[in-house]
Amino acid sequence: MQANSSVTPEELVAFKILRDHDAASKVTPSLLAYLETTQSANMPVPGGFLTYVVWQKVSGIQLGDNTGAATSFWKSFPKKEDRDPIQKAFMRTFNYWVGFHEWSDAAPKRDLRLLVWLAFFDMVKVPARQQPLFPDWNKDTSEWKW
Repeated sequence: MQANSSVTPEELVAFKILRDHDAASKVTPSLLAYLETTQSANMPVPGGFLTYVVWQKVSGIQLGDNTGAATSFWKSFPKKEDRDPIQKAFMRTFNYWVGFHEWSDAAPKRDLRLLVWLAFFDMVKVPARQQPLFPDWNKDTSEWKW
């Protein structure tokens, strides 16, 4: 088996398109720099592709911390009515900012995938026994805290 050393991630392709077409997006952070290289011998896939991307800091309130938990989101917006508009904006714009390739599947799968990502980004609180990343998840969201 040989490592693929010539892959350009779709997110970088999208950033390049937006960089080259000023009118394409007014809300996407600017691409500042990128480096496409290969992994060294002591990395997980020696010879495999490695891409570094640096983009402009996004303005606004940071809702998460460096662990991926949305700690500021839950502290800053303790009331459900205050969280609702943020969660709705997250769901409405999700396909524009993460996993571009995942949105090429059939539409019925998108809703379920979005629920998984909401939980992953800590935008909803999920009981431990109902983690959507577990293979035996029954797709029940009735006990989730929105």
